[in-house]
Amino acid sequence: MSYKVKGHPGPHLQNRRFTFDATTGTYFLERTWAGSAKAIEGQSGQFRVQGISHEAMIEDRGNGFSFDRQPLNKEEDLEASVRYEIASEFIEQDIFRHKTVSDDADSFDASLGDGDVTYRKFCEDAVTDHNVGLTAGTVKARVVTHLRKGVPGFEREYIVLRRSRRVGFYGKNPLPVASILDGRFIYTTEQLGIPDAVAFSLPDLGSLPISDWDDVAWGWRRRPSSIVYTGDTIEQASEFILAEWSLLLYEPANGPAGW
Repeated sequence: MSYKVKGHPGPHLQNRRFTFDATTGTYFLERTWAGSAKAIEGQSGQFRVQGISHEAMIEDRGNGFSFDRQPLNKEEDLEASVRYEIASEFIEQDIFRHKTVSDDADSFDASLGDGDVTYRKFCEDAVTDHNVGLTAGTVKARVVTHLRKGVPGFEREYIVLRRSRRVGFYGKNPLPVASILDGRFIYTTEQLGIPDAVAFSLPDLGSLPISDWDDVAWGWRRRPSSIVYTGDTIEQASEFILAEWSLLLYEPANGPAGW
């Protein structure tokens, strides 16, 4: 069998793996190369100059093999590289969720009788029925005007916290990005387990305004996460968004966020 690759005069990589020496606590990168005798001999000379531990073997047919082993015990190689990013994001809300409109709707709906339409239904029907009597300047009339002009909602600003994590893949499994069940939990800032310098830049949950809704709570919920395997490293990306969450649909988390 020939290990000479057309158009590739040098040795080519056949295999590589990461190993761990429990005695010294050192990770190693071990590689196997193959090529012509001349290519392997040239590579051996380079390895000697670089101080890389290696072995070379030349077959009678002119093929060659090389094995090298490099320690990967540098601090920057073994520790994860973590990056945090704080950004704001605008999300559109339904016009009927606005506090002014919601309060007006509650007042209207409180006196409904059998067969009466709700505040929302009245406003939506009035968009096309111009014969409906509306008192100019009232909240209800203004809502209908907005709907007629194609303005069905308003924007609210929220805070998004993103974390990117790069882990050296030295024969060990990385921490999972997230559990699929985490989406139902509401986390406090403390439960995110972030550095003080990052936490200092985030809003204090206790200082945020009281919600327009009943039965809701300010907190962090997990957004979509991702993981990319690049051979020597694994890159994880996770994010949480700070918003008001329904306590009917979500529940406060009992422990830290595993990200």
